[in-house]
Amino acid sequence: MKKKNNRMFDLLQECFSEGLSTINQMTKGFTMIKDGLDDLALDIPNAKEKFNFYVEYA
Repeated sequence: MKKKNNRMFDLLQECFSEGLSTINQMTKGFTMIKDGLDDLALDIPNAKEKFNFYVEYA
């Protein structure tokens, strides 16, 4: 999250298109990150804004 990196989304998209991951798994992953945003914000002050960007992008 410290750097915007589109390679992560390329990997997620490829895994989804190949059937290696499901929408349910991705939703769980994003939910887990959302639940830990307060702790993450201690290291990355704008973590919530970045997370919202990533959710929109995904």
